[in-house]
Amino acid sequence: MNKRLIYWVIVIVFAISGFDSVAAKQLLTLDDCLNYGFESNPDLKASEYRVDSAEQNINVFRADFFPSLSSNYSLSTIKSVNSTGPTDADYLDQEGRTFNVRLSQILYAGARIVNA
Repeated sequence: MNKRLIYWVIVIVFAISGFDSVAAKQLLTLDDCLNYGFESNPDLKASEYRVDSAEQNINVFRADFFPSLSSNYSLSTIKSVNSTGPTDADYLDQEGRTFNVRLSQILYAGARIVNA
């Protein structure tokens, strides 16, 4: 008997608390309902994120087709501190400068791009 009484008390409490939400009705048109469903559906949001991720991956793989350019510059100096007598300053004090430019383009990537 106590179990039935507890059951009915719980049902009545839930029914009373549900009346507030029923009283707060909001009339929506079919278009409003569909828009609300499309905006708040977590599965649709997740699929949009997956599509965006796939588009970014396509851009990453397309980057292999573009050329890459790199450059490097270095300077090395040799100075003589201890020199005596008649010597040539150009021979003792030297500077070496190096400037490199590298441009590379993948001509054939083989099955790597096809598999990716």
